[in-house]
Amino acid sequence: MPLAPGARLGPYEILAPLGAGGMGEVYTARDTRLDRTVAIKVSRQQFSERFEREARAVAALNHPNVCQIYDVGPDYLVMEYVEGTPIAPVDTPRKLLDIAVQLSDGLAAAHAARIVHRDLKPDNILITREGRVKILDFGLARTEAAFGPDDPTVKVMLTDPGTTLGTIAYMSPEQARGEADLSAQSDQFSLGLVLYELAARKRAFRRGSAVETMTAIIRDEADPLPATVPTPLRWIVERLLAKEPAERYDSTRDLYRELRQVRDRLAESTASGALQALPLKPRRRWLGFALVAFVAAVILLAAASWLWPQPAAPRWSAVQLGGPEIAMYPRLSPDGHLLAFQAMVGGNTQVAVMKPESGNWNVLTQRRDLGFVEFVSWSPDGGTLYFSRRTEVPRGIFSIPFLGGEEHLVLENAGNPAALPDGTLLVVRINQQRRFQLFRFWPETGKLQDLPVEVGGQFRAVQTSRDGTRAVVFGHIVGKGGGRPSLIEVDLAKASARPLVAKGLDYADVRSFAISPDGASVIVAARAKALLRIVRIPLDGHGPIQELFTVTSDVAALDAGADGSLVLNLQDRPMDVMSLAASGGQPQKLVGVPPSPTDRDTVVALPDGRVVTGAGVSGRARLLAVGRGKDATPLINTLEETDEPMTAVAGNRIAFAIGPAPRQTIALANTSNGRIVGRISPGKGSIDSLSTSPDGQTLYFTAGGSVWSVASGGGEVRRICAGDWVVAKPAGATLVVVRAESSQLRLFEVPSAGGAEREIPIDPRFPVGRPNAGSIRGDDQMLVSLAMADSWFTSLGLLDLKSGRFTRLAGDGVSDLVSAAWTRDGQIVYSRVGLVSTMWKFTPDGK
Repeated sequence: MPLAPGARLGPYEILAPLGAGGMGEVYTARDTRLDRTVAIKVSRQQFSERFEREARAVAALNHPNVCQIYDVGPDYLVMEYVEGTPIAPVDTPRKLLDIAVQLSDGLAAAHAARIVHRDLKPDNILITREGRVKILDFGLARTEAAFGPDDPTVKVMLTDPGTTLGTIAYMSPEQARGEADLSAQSDQFSLGLVLYELAARKRAFRRGSAVETMTAIIRDEADPLPATVPTPLRWIVERLLAKEPAERYDSTRDLYRELRQVRDRLAESTASGALQALPLKPRRRWLGFALVAFVAAVILLAAASWLWPQPAAPRWSAVQLGGPEIAMYPRLSPDGHLLAFQAMVGGNTQVAVMKPESGNWNVLTQRRDLGFVEFVSWSPDGGTLYFSRRTEVPRGIFSIPFLGGEEHLVLENAGNPAALPDGTLLVVRINQQRRFQLFRFWPETGKLQDLPVEVGGQFRAVQTSRDGTRAVVFGHIVGKGGGRPSLIEVDLAKASARPLVAKGLDYADVRSFAISPDGASVIVAARAKALLRIVRIPLDGHGPIQELFTVTSDVAALDAGADGSLVLNLQDRPMDVMSLAASGGQPQKLVGVPPSPTDRDTVVALPDGRVVTGAGVSGRARLLAVGRGKDATPLINTLEETDEPMTAVAGNRIAFAIGPAPRQTIALANTSNGRIVGRISPGKGSIDSLSTSPDGQTLYFTAGGSVWSVASGGGEVRRICAGDWVVAKPAGATLVVVRAESSQLRLFEVPSAGGAEREIPIDPRFPVGRPNAGSIRGDDQMLVSLAMADSWFTSLGLLDLKSGRFTRLAGDGVSDLVSAAWTRDGQIVYSRVGLVSTMWKFTPDGK
C-alpha cells in the first residue's frame, strides 16, 4: 500500500509522493539524522543481494551529473533529491550541446567505474533550476508495463539472458536482441536516441507497436536530423546510432571531449559572427570517428577590414563533394568543369577525376609498387595530369592522359609538379645540401634550371599563375634559410624570388594556399588558435588582408575557381598513444590526444612509466604526459609553446623545443614538477631532432642539415657531421644519423665525437621514416616507421642495426604508426594517427 506522509522507513520520514510505477512508488522524505531531503524509491518486493551490491557500487560514484545514491534498505532505495524538470527539446544548438556535454560527462564517469545505465531515456534525466543535468536511476532501472503502441516499456529482468532490459524506444540494437552483456556502447546508443529526440523533436524509431519499434532499432536508419542542427553534432549523433557497438566510441570520455570541443567552437563562432548551417549530403558511418566531427562545423561572416571601412563581406555556404571515403588535395581543371584529386584506394592514393556537379568520379592510375600519389597538376590544355609518387623521399614525377592509360615517368627523384603554359614543369628536388629546392624542368630536352627557393617542407604545394609568369611557394630564398619560412613569390622570367608581405598573418600558422584565378592575390589557410582562417592576401603587397571565413578542421589543400568559389580539402588526424608488448600481440590504446599542430606526433617514454607526446591545445603546441588509465595532462609549467622534438634526459629531465615556430631554443625541465631548469639557444636554425647521451651530460640535435652536440648545461656548440635526424645509442658513444638523399634515406653509425662512419645496410624495400629519441634498445634493436611503396600509411618495424634486417611489428593499413620508443620495462609505445579527409566546395553569397 502507498505510504502516508509521516510514515517511517528506518531513519527516513516520508514527506510526499513523487510518482509510481510498475515496481513501486517514489517519495520525498527527510533523513532525520542529517536533516536533509531525499528521494526514496520503494519496491513492492525485497531487493536481492545482487541488487544491493550494484546499488553500493553506484553509490560510490560521485559526479555532479549523476544523481547520488545514499542508502539501500530491504525494499527501498534512498537517493539525492533533485528539484528539476525532465529534459525537453531546446531552442538553440548551444543549449542542446550543453546538455549533451553534461550527459556524456556523467556517463563517462560511470563507465570509467564499470557501471552501465541500461535505461537511459528522457524520463531519467532532469534539468535543475541552475541548468545542471542529472542522470537518475543509474544502473538500477527495473520497470514493467504491458506492451502497447503508446507505452514502450516492458518488464525486464537483469539475470536472464535472452530477455530485454530497458525502455524499448531508447534501447540499443544489442538490447533489443536480448543480449546479456551490455557495454558502455549500449548507453552511447541510448544517448544518441535522446539527443536525436531533443534535436528533431521526435523519436528516432517510433513505430506502431513495441515489436515494430525494436525491429526498427535493429535494422533501420533514423531520418536525417534537421539542417539547423550543427553539422558536427549531426555526425556525432550518427556515430552514436551506429548499429554495431564497435562503430561507436571506444571511450565515452572521448565522446565527452568531442562534444565539449564542438560546444566550445560553437561558442567561439557565435561570438565572432552569425552561423549558417551547412547543407549536408548523406554521410557514410565512418565520418563520425574522432575529430572529423569538427569539420566545417561553423562558417563565419568575413570580418570587416581592420585598416579602413569596407562593404560587409558575404556569407559563405559549403557542400561536401562526392568521391571516395578518403579524398585529398583537389585541383580544378583549367576550364573549372573537372576536379582532379588523390583517392584512397586499398590503402594507397591514386589519381582520380570527378565532375563536381554530379559527384561521378573515376580512378586513372593503378600501380601500387612506386609509392603513393601526392601532388597533382593539370596541363594547361586539360589533356594531361602530372603527379608525383613518394615514399619517404620523392620517387619521381609521372604523367597520365586525362582519358586514362598508362602512367609515364617524366623525371626521377622529383616531386610537387606544377605545369606551365609553355610545356615546362616546376618541380621540387633534394639538392646537394639535402634541401628541397625548386627547379624548372623542360621535359623535351631534360634541362633543369635551379630557382633560388628552398621549399619549406616536403608536403608544400607549388602554385602558379594561369599565365605562367610567376609562382608562389612556401619556404626560404636560397642563402637566407634558417629563419622563419614565408610565402615566396617567384618571377619565372627573371628566375628571381621575393618574400610576400602580409601584415597581420603569422607565416608559422600557414597550412595551405592557392593563387587566385586572376593572379592578383593568394588565398591562404592559416591557424587561428583552434580554428583555421581563410584569408586573401594581395600579391603586390598593397591593401589589407581580407578575411573570408573560418573552419574548424585542418585545411590540407585548397584551390580557387574562376567563379569565386573555393575547393578545400578538410582533414582531421586523430591521434592515439598505443602500447605493444615487445613479443607482439594485440596493441592497447592508452589515450587519445588532440593532433599536434606541427604534424610530428612523437612519443617519448619517461622512467616513471609516463609517455610524453606533442598535441594541439587551443591551436597551440603543448607537450602532454600520459599515464596508464589516466587522461593526458600538460607536462610543462609554462604559457609558452612546448613542442617536439624532445628526448628524455637522465636525472628526471626532458629536453624539448620551446617558443614560437620555427623553434630554435632547447629547454630542459624537471619531469616531476614540470619546472623549466635550463635553456639553450644554439643559433643553428630550427631544431629538427633531439637526443641525449646515456648520462644526460650531452645533448645531440640536428639543425640546418648537420648534427650538433652541446652540454646539457649549455656551452659551446660543436658540429659532428652532416645529418637530418639523430638518435644516440643507449650504450657506448655512438650515434645513429639519418640523411635524406635524393632517392632514399640512408642510416649511418657515427662516433659521438665525430670520426669514421659506418653505413647501416638496409633493405631498399623497407624505406625508413624519421627516427625517434629512445627508439634504440641496448641490443641494437631500433624501432622505426616503415614507408612501404604499396601503402600511403606507415607501419611499425624493428631494425637490427648490426645486420640491417627488418621485422614488421604492426600496421593496420588505415592509420600511420609514426613514432615509437622503448619503455623501461621493455614494452613499446607508439603514436597511431588516423586520417579523415573530405573535399568541400565553399561558395560566397550571390555565386
